[in-house]
Amino acid sequence: MEASQEYLFGLGLIRKFEEQLREIAQAESFKSAKPLISAVRHPVTGAMAQIKEGKGPLREDLLRVLATVVSEFREQRDFESLKKAIEELLTLVEQEQHSSVES
Repeated sequence: MEASQEYLFGLGLIRKFEEQLREIAQAESFKSAKPLISAVRHPVTGAMAQIKEGKGPLREDLLRVLATVVSEFREQRDFESLKKAIEELLTLVEQEQHSSVES
């Protein structure tokens, strides 16, 4: 499946904030991750909107994981769930990058 511009833009936003997302996934608590979450909340929400608008091979998987990430950014209930979702998100973005390079 050919990826749309919206989908690719959403992936690009996630890649742009990959370092901060990794730092959140390695943080001890919501409290220690709060400045990072504040820095990436809007771009990650925007990435989700772009991917939702677009078309791409891992669209549904990305949206499922992004829904958890965005929800936990907002509600801050389960930090372990957020960390797992971020790890899965970054793995999916990496898979997408490798599959697009091979095409």
